[in-house]
Amino acid sequence: MKKLDTRQKIRISGYWKDDKSEFSNYVCVVNDMGIRKDDNEIFYYFSNWKEVDYCKKKSNKGLEFIITNVEAY
Repeated sequence: MKKLDTRQKIRISGYWKDDKSEFSNYVCVVNDMGIRKDDNEIFYYFSNWKEVDYCKKKSNKGLEFIITNVEAY
């Protein structure tokens, strides 16, 4: 997937760290540039692609979930 420098919607799948239960097709935004609207469709706003990549690591300490798959929306 091409990493753009503009705001982009993606879908992520993964699992919760606490109980390992899986989730899929959660809609997120990358490069939100501080523009966060009250949108019930959006699960998470990532600041940039580095943050998305970090959440793929099992050792990430910032969030309660691990990303296993990213797709264009």
